[in-house]
Amino acid sequence: MQKVRNVNYNGKNMLHNALFALAAAIMLFFCFSVQGSIEWHTCGTVEYPIEELTYESQYIKQFDAFMKGQVHLDVAVSEGLLGLENPYDPAARNEAEVPFLWDHAYFEGKYYSYFGIAPLATVYFPVYLATGALPNEALACIILAFYAVLFSALAYREVVLRFCRKSNLWLFLAGECAFIAASGVYLGLLCSDLYYIAVLSALASSMAFVFFAFRAMRERNIPLRAALLVLAALTLTFTVLSRPTAALMCLAVFPIFIKFLSQIKRENLREGIITVSSFALPLLAGAGFVMWYNAARFGSPFDFGAAYQLTLSDISENKLELGFFVSALFSYFIYPFWLVDTHPYIVMGYQLLVPPEARGVYCDNYVGAFAHGLPLAVLLYPRVMALDKKEGKREYTKNAFVALTCALAVFVAFFNFCYAGVNMRYIYDIVAMLSLVGSFILLDLQARAEGRAKIYMTALCLVLFAASALASVSVVETIRLRF
Repeated sequence: MQKVRNVNYNGKNMLHNALFALAAAIMLFFCFSVQGSIEWHTCGTVEYPIEELTYESQYIKQFDAFMKGQVHLDVAVSEGLLGLENPYDPAARNEAEVPFLWDHAYFEGKYYSYFGIAPLATVYFPVYLATGALPNEALACIILAFYAVLFSALAYREVVLRFCRKSNLWLFLAGECAFIAASGVYLGLLCSDLYYIAVLSALASSMAFVFFAFRAMRERNIPLRAALLVLAALTLTFTVLSRPTAALMCLAVFPIFIKFLSQIKRENLREGIITVSSFALPLLAGAGFVMWYNAARFGSPFDFGAAYQLTLSDISENKLELGFFVSALFSYFIYPFWLVDTHPYIVMGYQLLVPPEARGVYCDNYVGAFAHGLPLAVLLYPRVMALDKKEGKREYTKNAFVALTCALAVFVAFFNFCYAGVNMRYIYDIVAMLSLVGSFILLDLQARAEGRAKIYMTALCLVLFAASALASVSVVETIRLRF
């Protein structure tokens, strides 16, 4: 029994990989369970073409615009909105009582969607080509959730194989489930709305990028490696075209990637050129497309249109404010669950902590990243560095990966807080990558511990894995009560 308990995960062992696939399948099964809470009959398709687009999803409107060869939405703008001096001011709109489309981008007399178009490429056009109809929001979310669970599991496996080659098999499998639970995929399924289409698309695309990038870095077959790198560039572009702030977290992979590419070029110039170009050329093409699309809509290659939203406040007035820095860090990292005396007993709060003189900031139910369990493990990384130093290892790329993940998470938290506010959709921009880092840190420390310390580390792993699962349940149950 002790021998079975202490076995390490082997990436070449068929039984181990079958157990890995089984764990992913179990987490996929939970997708059906969560989606069932809003009734499966809500998943379906919408016949296309559509005569009246006004109240359709923005993704359907954008699909329709592309089918008509344009980037703006084919919805008429009211004369009252056209006549306003500042149409982004909600007070001015209310005073004039002008009709307008809620949370659409309005620019130079036309409506646009500021939501990224990656879901159109991965879900809407494939479903249309297969059925002649378009998916509704519930169906789009379940498809994206399947992508997200699959690539989250694969990304987790690649990162652990890279940074923790002696991870305990059973803890590895438990960590896989905890990581997927912490990612936010189940809340996205429960909500199944316009906003979580973007969140699930960003999660699926970013984890796909991590998987393809890390898988390519251990592939010796040059054509297969080139194909993996093309897919890495494509999925990184899709992440930008889902949620640009979530895409920033992907930059943490680049120090490892750059060292890998430079090392190949030194050893074999021809192989290096093929490898670099396989990633760089499609990535440049993707970046060029994103800039062209932005310029075609809003006149600037770097303008994603968020400032033109017609919503609760004039978004164009939002800016980075140092006075919000502490509030942003507390909200996005530390803000805890609340304990209540009724089901589900552990719930998300909605208290906003900002300076008294500060402008208004949007706030909805949320908890910080550390409340999800796994991200807390990044605080243990100094111990990993101490062990590496003691063993004479120089893990510069691993150190850079962890440090950059944390630094980017801080920046994204600050940026999101200042420009958008705080709720779980925005916090999930940083949770997945922090959880990924936290996972391999826990497994690495447990594998390298000895004696009583190994028992303590095993217990800590199990506690944080359980905390991740509990956090996922609490987040879902909090929002379920609102339906």
